[in-house]
Amino acid sequence: MSDADQIIETVAAHHGLAKMLLTNTGRLQHIVLARQTAMYLIRKRLKLSFQQIGLAFNRDHTTALHHTTRITSILNSNWQGEAGEIAELLRQQIAAIERELDAQRSRACEPNSSMQT
Repeated sequence: MSDADQIIETVAAHHGLAKMLLTNTGRLQHIVLARQTAMYLIRKRLKLSFQQIGLAFNRDHTTALHHTTRITSILNSNWQGEAGEIAELLRQQIAAIERELDAQRSRACEPNSSMQT
């Protein structure tokens, strides 16, 4: 599994969705938010080009650019009231997903305990 696929799978699992829903054309709000989050994390963590990100989701590079820009804008916002609460919730969700990705990476780097003597 590629690093991008791992991020897509982890984001989908965090949102209680099947991985294929993030790469399909669904436009339901909760699916779109999960897709945007996955694109943002792929760009942030893997530094892939927008074209590469778009290909991973069967989308155009401009869609990947729009989605990552939108999430970045929300995360950097200083909104008040309900919008601020939504932005803070998104920050917390992304932090939780990143912790899970880091834990997955740590587990993958650990030597297999059954191979030790």
